[in-house]
Amino acid sequence: MKKQQGFTLIELMIVVAIIGILAAIAIPQYQDYIARTQVNRSVGEIAALKTAVEENIMRGNMAITAAQLGYVESNLTDTLVIGPAIGAAGVMPAAGSFTAAGAGVLAVELDSADNDASAAVNGAIIYMVRAVDGSWTCDIDGTTPDTATTWKATFIPAGCD
Repeated sequence: MKKQQGFTLIELMIVVAIIGILAAIAIPQYQDYIARTQVNRSVGEIAALKTAVEENIMRGNMAITAAQLGYVESNLTDTLVIGPAIGAAGVMPAAGSFTAAGAGVLAVELDSADNDASAAVNGAIIYMVRAVDGSWTCDIDGTTPDTATTWKATFIPAGCD
């Protein structure tokens, strides 16, 4: 009697089919995970600037610059825009300063010019909004032309809208 050596063709085909099914499920999940973590990281980078904004407002400086806040562009974000209000849907706000009452926004766009940001979040705008009473809220605009078809509500971190 001859001893069997190796695997049969059908056994190999079953293994390849199982690996294909697992990959078809895992790859989109992984891409969504990467997009969520990139948005979370960018929100954290912008949220860290709130303390510097508060210090400037307490000193009466409403015409705050990104350099005064210590902002440094990361590989995921574009230029920080400081303005009095949120821009139109899908558009970065006009640059300006905080209002005399202390209201204003910090806005940054996720930018994958260097292919570092996920294509699913490229172009999303993150806002840190300060109200007159000193409270902060986070808002993310995923309606830009780049993200109109790729943005998912699950990318938004807890505490943001």
